[in-house]
Amino acid sequence: MAYTSKVTFLSSAARTTSGASGELNLGYGDEILVFLDVTDVSGTSPTLDVKVQTKGPDGKWYDIATFAQKTAVGSEAKAITNYGEILKVVYTIDGTTPSFTFSVTGVVKTRG
Repeated sequence: MAYTSKVTFLSSAARTTSGASGELNLGYGDEILVFLDVTDVSGTSPTLDVKVQTKGPDGKWYDIATFAQKTAVGSEAKAITNYGEILKVVYTIDGTTPSFTFSVTGVVKTRG
């Protein structure tokens, strides 16, 4: 039997500067499906880069998934296996007066 739980890294909101989600301790699941949903974009030459990171045993953060750069409304999903128990999402916003409204959520799958 498999179990799933939903998680929210970043709720939908307009963002104009780079940042990161809080750390989520997800335990050790079998897979996480992470969803990036961009619903509004404005500015001149705006770009959004989003990565999922895991905390290593040394306390450093490591990239484990990178979404395609977004310059317009759109969505994408990434399936990640063999991740550490603590994850976060980091994002970089660039351009002239850029604004992106987006969310990052996930579904964790574990076997029971």
